[in-house]
Amino acid sequence: PFAERTENGTSLLAWTGRMRQHSLPDEEPLRYAPYVPEMQWAATAAAVANACLWSSEHGGEPREVEVSGVEAMTGSVDTWFVVWEFQGAEMPRAGGQSKAAYPAGCYRCSDGYMVFASANPPFFNRLCEAIGHPELITDERFLTPAEKALHFDEFFAILDPWLRERT
Repeated sequence: PFAERTENGTSLLAWTGRMRQHSLPDEEPLRYAPYVPEMQWAATAAAVANACLWSSEHGGEPREVEVSGVEAMTGSVDTWFVVWEFQGAEMPRAGGQSKAAYPAGCYRCSDGYMVFASANPPFFNRLCEAIGHPELITDERFLTPAEKALHFDEFFAILDPWLRERT
């Protein structure tokens, strides 16, 4: 019903509920980096176009398709919409800050926020080296997912001051 509506990254994030999810508890929603939403729905459109071309080259009928940016964003991996749709459950606003697989999500720095996706090796190892704590790579508290889940606060006590000193 809103096919003629002009959208932008902020409105797409709001429509899809991702803006709500991309925030820290009890704080305002955070926006993604510029053009992330547009790039994501454009990638969805490109995948659909490739599927149509493949089908056409393999004897399928030519197709004309439309891709909804809102629907492409709603079905994304970092949205809570699917859980709400099928289970009626409302996910907590956690900014992606998993206390089990970390650091992943939004973390405050001196002038805003930093987004990490470095929960597992080799990314976790590289982050430990970058923040000047390579000893954490072999620290038993962070070697296995089960053990790591028990020590978020200890890791955050190291990461947080480092981030707050940087832009």
